[in-house]
Formats: sequence, C-alpha cells, structure tokens
Amino acid sequence: MRKTEAMRGFECVGCGRCCQPKWYFQRLQKADIERFAGREDILKYVGDRRKFPVDENQKYITPCPFLKDNRCTIHDIKSDFCANFPISEGVIQGIGCKGILHKDKKIKKA
Repeated sequence: MRKTEAMRGFECVGCGRCCQPKWYFQRLQKADIERFAGREDILKYVGDRRKFPVDENQKYITPCPFLKDNRCTIHDIKSDFCANFPISEGVIQGIGCKGILHKDKKIKKA
C-alpha cells in the first residue's frame, strides 16, 4: 500500500469510519484513474471532474460503495486519498476513528 509520512504510527483496526462520513468525498488524481483502468465496477462511480464516488446523477454516495463489512473491497488499488488516510490526528478524532495512534511514531498534525 502507498503510505505517506502522515500514516506513520497509525494502525487501522477496520472500524470503517473513514469510508462513511461526508468528508471522505474526493477528487481522484490522474494516477488513480490510470490504476482503475479496465475496472468498470470502479469507474462507474467516477463523476465529472473526477469526483468519487458518485451516482449517475453526480451525487456523492455514502458510505463508499466498496465498503463491505467495514473492509475495503478494492484495498489493493484504492485511491491515493484513501491509501494515505489518516492525514492528521485531527481527522482521526473528528470522525471518531477507532484506529490506534502509536504515540512513539506520532503522525503530523494538520
């Protein structure tokens, strides 16, 4: 999985909170679209200006359609935005994430 410095010290416990609230809506990067090539099951949720995930009316979908039993069903190719979660300690607290933040490897604050 692609990780950034911000992820260091965070251990996901699979609570699924990151895939449910409105804040997670995103605009995909070019690399995300390229990674999704040939995956119509994913691309059908990409909207105008690379909004993701949206329905046929360009309305954001919540929870993420790829969240099943609090697990990401496209984990190996998910967007960079999702792969780099969390981006800050504030985000973890703000969404009520149950993940473990190891204080000896503290992530950057926003």
